[in-house]
Amino acid sequence: MLPFIDFHTHQPHRSGVFSIRNASPHDSLLFSDSSPDYISVGLHPWLILQDFNLDALYEQLYYLAGYSNVIAIGETGMDKAIATDLQMQMDVLEVHIKVSEALRKPMIVHCVRLYQQLLALRARHKCKQPWIFHGFNGSAQLAMQLLKAHCLVSFGKAILQGNIRAAHRISQLEFGQFFLETDNSGENIEDIYGMCASIKKVEVEAVKEHIFALLKKTIPNLDL
Repeated sequence: MLPFIDFHTHQPHRSGVFSIRNASPHDSLLFSDSSPDYISVGLHPWLILQDFNLDALYEQLYYLAGYSNVIAIGETGMDKAIATDLQMQMDVLEVHIKVSEALRKPMIVHCVRLYQQLLALRARHKCKQPWIFHGFNGSAQLAMQLLKAHCLVSFGKAILQGNIRAAHRISQLEFGQFFLETDNSGENIEDIYGMCASIKKVEVEAVKEHIFALLKKTIPNLDL
């Protein structure tokens, strides 16, 4: 039986669930070539300090992302709702982009009201690695724009909370265009899959098959 795929979470590994656990560069105990936890490593825009040494950050991320249990970069991104200088946020994001492209690992993206700027950045860097915009709650037009730029989206707790826009996006998108996640919600990924199955009018096992296939396509060297 295929596992549930939790593409982005802050929770530790659970039986029956394949999860990509979010880690910051300071979570040293999570990085291991023998760990049962698969992780993504990155610096969330909320954690950016104004005096960051960008060269040192690149070296640190590049080193940590070399561990075999690190299968993605992030989460990283840009957030217009916080006080941190936008140029600094962009500079830090560009460090992550360089690591993602150098190591050929996809990037998990946090974005608040700056989608066009991020898409322009992706085009400027001619990125080949997929970006997954997590916690997506945007318009159908924005979703199509992201997909056209060879990005993906991921849905989480919003579909359990009666969020009509998120439910509509899932109903409109095809399997193979989105992941499911728990993020830091405390929700069970099984419940999110159940709601997705209800919206798409399919069995939960069908959702698991589609998400599993997308994971293998997004991270082709993953040994599952």
